[in-house]
Amino acid sequence: MVSQPQSVVPYIHFHDVWQLRQLAGYPLLLPDDEPIVDDAEIEAAEAAVSPADEERELLFLRSLDPKEWKNQDHYAVLGIKTMRWQATDRDIKTAYRRMVLKHHPDKRKARGEVVADESTDYFTCITRAWETLGSRDRRRAYDSVDPQFDNTVPTASDVTRGGADFFAVFGPAFAANSRWSRRQPVPQLGTSSDSRETVEDFYSFWYDFDSWREFSYLDEEDKEKGENREERRWIERQNREARQRRRRDETRRLRGLVDAARDCDPRLARFKEEEARAKQKAKQAKAEAAEQRRRAAETAEAEAAAARRAAEEAAEAAARAEAERQRRDREAVKKALKEARKAFRALAKSADFFLTAGDADSVRVARMEAVGLLADGLEAGELMQLRDRLAGATDGAAGPLLEAAVTELRERRRAETEAAAVQQKERKQAAAADSGGAGESQWNYGQLCALVKAVKLFPAGTGARWEKVAEYVNAHWEAAAATSAPMQQPQQPVVEVDAKSALRKAKELAKNSSDDALRAEANRQAAGRVAAEAAKATTAAAAAATADSDISQRDPACVPTPWSAEEQRLLEAALRKFPASDPDRWDRVASAVGSRTKRDCMVRYKELVRMIQAKKAAAAK
Repeated sequence: MVSQPQSVVPYIHFHDVWQLRQLAGYPLLLPDDEPIVDDAEIEAAEAAVSPADEERELLFLRSLDPKEWKNQDHYAVLGIKTMRWQATDRDIKTAYRRMVLKHHPDKRKARGEVVADESTDYFTCITRAWETLGSRDRRRAYDSVDPQFDNTVPTASDVTRGGADFFAVFGPAFAANSRWSRRQPVPQLGTSSDSRETVEDFYSFWYDFDSWREFSYLDEEDKEKGENREERRWIERQNREARQRRRRDETRRLRGLVDAARDCDPRLARFKEEEARAKQKAKQAKAEAAEQRRRAAETAEAEAAAARRAAEEAAEAAARAEAERQRRDREAVKKALKEARKAFRALAKSADFFLTAGDADSVRVARMEAVGLLADGLEAGELMQLRDRLAGATDGAAGPLLEAAVTELRERRRAETEAAAVQQKERKQAAAADSGGAGESQWNYGQLCALVKAVKLFPAGTGARWEKVAEYVNAHWEAAAATSAPMQQPQQPVVEVDAKSALRKAKELAKNSSDDALRAEANRQAAGRVAAEAAKATTAAAAAATADSDISQRDPACVPTPWSAEEQRLLEAALRKFPASDPDRWDRVASAVGSRTKRDCMVRYKELVRMIQAKKAAAAK
C-alpha cells in the first residue's frame, strides 16, 4: 500500500510549541505506534502529585549532576519510580510532558526563577531520561540493567534451612525473572498438585529460556568517539566482548536458578517414584518387545541397505549420463567450430581473399593473416554470421568488412587484456593493504626491550592495555636501549608506536625465537640490575675519579666541564617539571638548562642516581 504524500513538519516535544502548531493548523507527524497525550492526561497526572511529593521531587532534581546522567534513575527523574518497567509508553510520555511543563528553563524563567546556565541545568537530566525511556531500544537496554532488580537467586539450602516452603522460596524468583523472556506468557512455578506434563513443560521452558536482556547500556566506551574506522571497530569489538561476557553470566545465573529448583522440587521426587513403579511393571513387556524390535530393526536395515544400493546405482547412472551428455556437447561445439572455420576459409579462398583489381601482394598477405586471425579468434556462431555477411557483400565491400571484423576482434582482446591487468593490479593493492600497517619492520632494539617490560608491567585484563603499552614504549625506549646492551643491534629510525602495532609486535614476540631470546635477556637483566647496581654503587665514585684522571692524562680536551650551582638548580627544576612519560623529556630539559646538551643532561642525571644509590648502600651497611 502506497501512502499519500504528507507535508513534513518537525515534531518538538515541548508543550508550548506543540500547542502553537495545533492552533496554526500544521499536521503533527508522529510514529504510528507513538501515543498521543492530551492535556487532560497531563493535568490528571499533575493532580495526582501532592505538594510534599512535588517538594521532594524538586529537591531530587536539583541534586542531579548532568555529567552523571548515565548513572541516574531515569524512572525517578520522570516521576514514575514505582512503575518502572511496567510503565506504558503513554505513562512515560505523560510523565515527560508534565516535567517539561513544570521544569523547562523557559517555563521557570517565566515564573521568575533564575536559570544560570542551561547547559548545566538539571533539565538536561530530564531530557536524557526521556531520550533513554522514550526510545524502545534504549529503554530496553536500561531496563536490562535496572539497579532496582534483584539478581540474586535462591538455592537449595534456602529450602532445607528452617523448613521453608519450596514454592514460597522459588515462586517469587521465577516470577521476577519472567520479565526477561521473549516468549510470553511465561509459565510459573505452580503448585504441588501440578501434573507431570505441566512440570516438565515448565522446566523445559526455563532451560530453553530466551532472554531479551542485553547489556549495551554498560558499554565503557562509545564507538563513535573513535578517531578512525580501525579504532571504532576495536571499540565495538571490546564492547561486544563485554556484552557477551555479561550475557554468559546471565545465562549461568538463570541456569543456576533452574538447577536449584529442579534439585529440590518435591513434585519431581514424586514423579520419580511413580516412574520406578511403572518401570517395574513394564519390565517384562519390554523384554518381550525387545526381540520383536530387534527383528524389525534387522529387516528395516536390510531394506534400507537395498534402497541405498539402488540409489547409489541410480546416481552413478545419472552421473555417467550427464558426463556423456557434456562430452557430446563438447564434441558438437568442436565440430561446429571446425565446420565454421572450414566454411569461412573456403569462402575466403574462393573469393580470392576479397581482393580487388590492383591490390598489391602485401594486401593479399594481410588479408590471409586476417582470415586466419578471425578463424582462430571467433566462435562458431560469430564465424557463420561473418561468413554470411561477407558472402552477401558486393564487390569491393567485403574487404573493408573483413578488416572491420579484425579491428573489432583486436579491440575486444585489448579490452580484455586491460581489464585483466586492472584486476591484477587491484588484487595486488588489496593484498598489500591487508599485509599490515606501516612501521612493523621499524622497531629498534630499545623499543623491543621497552615492549617486553611494558607487557609485564600491564598484564592482561588491564583497561586500555595496549594504549598504555604503546605510551610506555614511546616514553622509555631510549632508557631501555641505554641500559639493555644497546650495542647488540643497530638502532633503526624511530617510528611512533600505536596500540595496534604494539599488539601485533607482542604476538610476534610470542612466536619468534629470536624475540624470545631478547625477552629472556631483558628479563634476566631486569632481575639482576637491582642487585648489580647496589654492588657497583659503592665503587662508582672511585671508578669515576680514576676514569676522569685517565681521560685527563690522555686528552685534556675530554675533561667534562663541571656543573655550576645554577645549572644544577635548573636541571633539578626541569626534571621535576617534565615527567618521565613525556617522549621529548630530555630535549625539554636541555632547553630549560640552556647551557647543556641533551646528552650532558642525561649523563648528569645518571651520575646523580649513582651518587644517591651509593649513599643509600653505605647507609645500609
